[in-house]
Order: sequence, then structure tokens, then C-alpha cells
Amino acid sequence: MNSRQTIMIVDDTEMNIAILVEALQDNYEVIVAINGLDAIELLKYQKPDLILLDIIMPVMDGYDVLTTIKKNSEVKNIPVILLSAMTDSGSKTKGFSLGAVDYVTKPFEIVEVKARVKTQLRLEEARLVLVSQNIVLEEDKADRAAELVVANKELAYQNGEKADRAAELIIANKELVFQGEEKGKRAAELVIANKELAFQNEEKGKLLAELITANKELAIQGNEKSKRAAELIIANKELAFRLYCRGSWF
Repeated sequence: MNSRQTIMIVDDTEMNIAILVEALQDNYEVIVAINGLDAIELLKYQKPDLILLDIIMPVMDGYDVLTTIKKNSEVKNIPVILLSAMTDSGSKTKGFSLGAVDYVTKPFEIVEVKARVKTQLRLEEARLVLVSQNIVLEEDKADRAAELVVANKELAYQNGEKADRAAELIIANKELVFQGEEKGKRAAELVIANKELAFQNEEKGKLLAELITANKELAIQGNEKSKRAAELIIANKELAFRLYCRGSWF
């Protein structure tokens, strides 16, 4: 690959072409077109780094050539310096409005031409560097965007897992609350049952006390009956003795 930059000269005057070639060929590769149509055709096969374009030419003037270049996406970014003997501001303004980067009047000052060419080539180099950096930046952005998409998907998945876990916890808590309520109901039932049992035990205690009292009364009554029976026995024995004694008397 040729390391030198290429400049295209488009001019219908041989003397102008010769002057420019002589001035530039030591530092640049130079290609030439002698009219606008030839320039457009040549651009299909070669892509120069800069174009020096004469305005006044037959068939297709420099303005038309510049307009055609700017409509072609493959060459529209090539910097174009217009060349013309016209020095009025209207001609210059028209050229700049169509996309020219500079305007050099004839007759040429070779030093000026070289300086303007060098300046525009440096600006173009800087532009290309920026374009390259922007491409890298856009690629980085795309990569970062892809990473963010993946991260967001992972986060969404994690959030989904958390949501599922939260739902499980809610269900578990509801079950615990239900179990707690059941335990509370069971505890209340046990309290009631214990109260009933305590009441029954109190009733049994009372009944037992009544039985003890009754038994004591029965025991007392039994003792009274025993005493009475003993007294009757003694009385019967005395009566029998008396009858016996009376019988003996007869």
C-alpha cells in the first residue's frame, strides 16, 4: 500500500495542471482529470485524499461536479478545494454552501496552495481519527448495551426468583398464622375443658365431703344402735332371770 496521500487535480487548462503537478508531486501522489465528466468517472475507481477542482470548465463546471460528489456516499467526505479566477464573494459563498472546504484564487501562489492543501489534509486526517474513535466508541456502547441487556435479564431473573420466594414466604406466613389461630382455638378449648374439669373436681370434692359426713352420721347411728342393742340384750337377760326366779318360787 502506498503511504503517500493522493491528490486529484481537475482543470481544463494544461498550464494550471502543470503548475500544480510540479508543486505537489514531490510530496503526494497526483492524478489528473481535464474536465468534470472525466473527474466523476475517475472517482469510480480511485478515491483521492483531496480534490483541487476548477470552477470554470466546459460541459460540467466545478459547481456541478461538487454537487455530484456530495450526492455520492462513497466520495462525499473527500475534501474539495475550489480553484477559480473569480474573486467575488458570491462565487466563494456558493462554493462553500455546496460543500467546498476552501477556495483558492488564480493566478496561484504555490506556497499558499501547498499550505492550504497541507492544512486540509491534516484536518481530514483528524476527522478520520475522530470517525474511527466514534466507531470504536459506538462499538463499545453496543458491547456495553449488550452487557446491560444481559445484566438486566439476570436481574429480572433474580427479581423473579425473589418474587417467587416472597410469594412462598407469604404462603408460609399465612399457614403459620392459620396454625397459630388453630393453636389459639385449641388452647381456648383446653382452658374451657380445664375449667370444666376443675368444676367437676370441685363438685366431686363437695360430694365426697357430703359422703364423709353421711358416713360419720351412719357411724354415729351405728354406735347408737349398738348401744341400744346391748341395752336390749341386758334387759332381756334381766327379764329372763326374773322369770326364772319366779318359776322357782312356784
